[in-house]
Amino acid sequence: MLSLCGPGALSAASGLSQPGWACTAGRTVQGPAVRLGAVVLLLLLLCWAQLTSGSLEVVMQGRTQTVLLNNNVTISCKASGFRMLDPSTVGIRWYQKNQVSKAEDMVLELYGDTKDVRQPGTEVSLKRLQSGDASLQLPGVHLWDAGVYRCRVAVPYEKAHGTVLLEVLAPPNCTLNLEQTTEKNKESHSSHSSRLACQCHGFHSKDINRTWVKWNHSASQDEVISEGNWTDPVITNENATFTITSYLVVNSTEDNLYCEVQHPSLPTPLRLNITVPVGETNATPLENT
Repeated sequence: MLSLCGPGALSAASGLSQPGWACTAGRTVQGPAVRLGAVVLLLLLLCWAQLTSGSLEVVMQGRTQTVLLNNNVTISCKASGFRMLDPSTVGIRWYQKNQVSKAEDMVLELYGDTKDVRQPGTEVSLKRLQSGDASLQLPGVHLWDAGVYRCRVAVPYEKAHGTVLLEVLAPPNCTLNLEQTTEKNKESHSSHSSRLACQCHGFHSKDINRTWVKWNHSASQDEVISEGNWTDPVITNENATFTITSYLVVNSTEDNLYCEVQHPSLPTPLRLNITVPVGETNATPLENT
């Protein structure tokens, strides 16, 4: 039978050299070699804990991301709770909710060396994935790319997901024209009048605001025109963008008149201006600048 305290027991049980242990009154006392090994093991455990500490969590960049039509976009998705991720053991799935059927369609799946790309051009960077960045890269977005996206991250024994709404915006292309109109009264007498037509087309989303403004010379400031103007119903174009036209009856002359347009795609309001001189019957269209 092996002694519970002695060189033979020490060698058979641990393989450590005899000088690392000593026996005192039936007790085993650790020597320097054993204490050093324990310190190394503790450091390894601490390092492992730092790399894998905390539960997995997916963080998106807010609830909504916006991008201009035909631009590239990176939909942010970052996994927290892990200092470093091993791409060979991480599973990534990106989904887009169909705006018509409301069903989720898979956009991309990534696990180790296996990649299933359902939407051409989409990408997740393996290099960035090591630091927890599972963001989805979309090149040249179209209007149909808009919708709710879901990022699902899975590591051994844990999984998490997050969602974000992607809005695709198209800025309006606007013109301002002076038009001549002819109307007949009950006595079949014709009367001529002038009006301004402010038309914006090719924009998305549908939310747009137009305001007619004139320069008040006496007050040396802009003045909103609240009467003598109207707007036609919004037209939906074949490419899912919109067109709208607003009109203003011209009752005065030599006025500096403006059509001011506000849209989510514009960082500042767009202002088109025209000067209506006496007797003017035509005007060159003014493109938005």
